[in-house]
Amino acid sequence: MSLTNDERTTLVSLELKNTHKGSHAIFNLHYIKTGIFPIEYGRLYNQLQTMREESDYNCVFEVEPEVLKERLEPARNLISKIKELLEA
Repeated sequence: MSLTNDERTTLVSLELKNTHKGSHAIFNLHYIKTGIFPIEYGRLYNQLQTMREESDYNCVFEVEPEVLKERLEPARNLISKIKELLEA
């Protein structure tokens, strides 16, 4: 599967959005709802974004090692999929 120029631009623009919620909404609208990525990736993106926000805005933030281990491989898979689509 390859991306159209508009889809590639949208994916790259996720990094340029001013709000975390804005980039999440764009990801869901353009990539999850259209079927480019499975819904599991949308859930993963949401979980990782929530963890990031909590760590950014809380004085103390702890995550159980098991939780990180559960998300590490799926996160790597998502990154790999994004790279494949950008290179196609």
